[in-house]
Amino acid sequence: MPNTARDLRDITSELNVENLLEDDHQRIDQMYQDVLDALINQKPPMSQHLLFKLFKSALLRHLHWEEKVLFPMYIEFSGKQGSIPQLHLQHKEIMDYLTELEEDLSKGLEKSAFELLGQYLAHHNEFEEKSLYPAFEALDSKELKDKLVLAISRGFK
Repeated sequence: MPNTARDLRDITSELNVENLLEDDHQRIDQMYQDVLDALINQKPPMSQHLLFKLFKSALLRHLHWEEKVLFPMYIEFSGKQGSIPQLHLQHKEIMDYLTELEEDLSKGLEKSAFELLGQYLAHHNEFEEKSLYPAFEALDSKELKDKLVLAISRGFK
């Protein structure tokens, strides 16, 4: 674990916002696949529910970091909204969909409904990775990027 300011600077110089958040997309995609595999292989409902709740928790944490850390920092520093209004709407739709899926857990998670969420997430993640993340990386402030990378990396451990 780093113990000096120099060590922290060395770590943040190797990381960037795009890599951290795209890596988290991949981690969440794997969790999604674990739930889908449990549905396909008709694992016990308790296993399906647990995997879904782990997936949901990871996804909500990711959305939280974007909503509460990345978006405000980008708007403040760039002075632009960019794709953020559209991303806010997509995040709300994802959260609403997660809530609907969770309400139906008592009857069992419906594979086709869960697959629709996966398709939506794939589209959403691609949009973020091609719009907001590169726009943030293009900002000319190493201090801002380092601060954000440090905040996100601490939260994603």
